[in-house]
Amino acid sequence: MKTKSFRKVLTTSATCIVLATSFAGGTLRVWAEQLYYGWNDGTRQSSPYFLYVSPKNAPKRELKDEYVVYCFNKKLYWPDQWESIYSNFNDIRSPYNDLPVYEKKLGYDGIFKQYAPDYKKDISDIASALVAVLSNGYPTNKSQLSTSYHLNNDSSRKVTQLAIWYFSDSLTKEYLKDTGGYNLNDMEKKALDFLISKGEDSKLKSEQSNYSLDIYVYQSGGHDHMKDYQNLLGSTLIPKEPLKPQLGGFSGHNGNGLSGLEGGSSGSQETNEDGKKGLIGFHGGLSGSEGKRDPFQD
Repeated sequence: MKTKSFRKVLTTSATCIVLATSFAGGTLRVWAEQLYYGWNDGTRQSSPYFLYVSPKNAPKRELKDEYVVYCFNKKLYWPDQWESIYSNFNDIRSPYNDLPVYEKKLGYDGIFKQYAPDYKKDISDIASALVAVLSNGYPTNKSQLSTSYHLNNDSSRKVTQLAIWYFSDSLTKEYLKDTGGYNLNDMEKKALDFLISKGEDSKLKSEQSNYSLDIYVYQSGGHDHMKDYQNLLGSTLIPKEPLKPQLGGFSGHNGNGLSGLEGGSSGSQETNEDGKKGLIGFHGGLSGSEGKRDPFQD
């Protein structure tokens, strides 16, 4: 009997070790997939600069719309420049390859307010305002900005950044249009008014209400300053998909490919939509033995 019991203990222990090892490996993999380099493309000589992110585990200097991001904290440092002569990250000479590193998180009202403390306080739902701006701004709606306001891509991108600052940093329309030194022409000013009005309305169309945006939270690095880099706002609308059924907490995937405990791993303390503090993973909260998606949905 003792031998059988001992064997059961060994079997149980071995199973726990395998599960723990698998879980740890999955956690590290997911964590690595959420890390990005943030960088400025060097095409502009003055603010606002044009920004991108590149996955840290496969960094390339790609100027695709899906990697376009915006400054989310005007008072903090811009990401360092990734010079166009280096398409391959490994070719960048030290110390200029020490670009700031960011962690990608799925945004909701609480996390946007947490990482943009100067947000416009008279806007009750900053997440809806930002989604409205990006739904009508660059790159999602660049064709309409071109048709309605005769803006090229650079102008569309510039006014989209200024509209974001109106909400994230509480900059006034007067500053953005006239006294801030951004040298907007009449059509750019009209486009800026259009984007701000969409954010202020905050009553999203039914299809827009099903989307959010990623936020890239500064973690470390950066050869110019080494700290105090701005957080970055994703420009691509991200579906708010509900968590799919899970089996035993280790199977079943949510809309971001995270499963079970993995969905709530490597968490950090953040403010949820209901104002409570919690341990939040990259796209899930740690609740018992089952990962849950960030509670941004209505």
